[in-house]
Amino acid sequence: MAAEAQAKLPVGVQSSRLGDVPQDDAWRLRLEGWTGRTRYYAAVLMRPRLKGLRISVGRRARIVVGPQGRVKRGAGLVLDSDVHLVAQATITFGDDVYVGRGCQIVAFSGVRIGDRCRFGERVSLHDEDHTPDGKGYLVAPVSIGNDVWIGANAVVLRGSVIGDGARVAAGAVVRGRVPANGLVGGVPARLLSLR
Repeated sequence: MAAEAQAKLPVGVQSSRLGDVPQDDAWRLRLEGWTGRTRYYAAVLMRPRLKGLRISVGRRARIVVGPQGRVKRGAGLVLDSDVHLVAQATITFGDDVYVGRGCQIVAFSGVRIGDRCRFGERVSLHDEDHTPDGKGYLVAPVSIGNDVWIGANAVVLRGSVIGDGARVAAGAVVRGRVPANGLVGGVPARLLSLR
């Protein structure tokens, strides 16, 4: 079965423990083992400049790139452990982005994440939903602005646009527009305040 999966990979893609990663100039992975809470606190709480790092990928991260998929990134992308990326379309990361442990980002239409964004643990970001009859998908691109923080266990659904400087509370379910500098929370997410 592994030989079958290997044979079906597109040209320029090789299988690795991280999933299927295209081996071109867009991706040059530098794998670093995480050393517990020290790296977590440095990345999240103290918010250092990550621009010196090309990319850091935690343990058990899985990156799957389909035939039409592509992952683009700016300087300083950190994917913590157990992150799962599925790129059937383009996923674009800006500069200085931190994606927390257990996050899932799935792109069938396109996902854009701006500069200096922070995702808490187990954030789920999907640009697709099943159709009501369960026989297909509805897709719409997702756009996240610069300086956005998304709390743990939040869900961002297809067609969402999150403005610059917005904050999404932990456990919120976002569908639609979030204004710049807005704080949203709840299920479904609603505007709580503007900064």
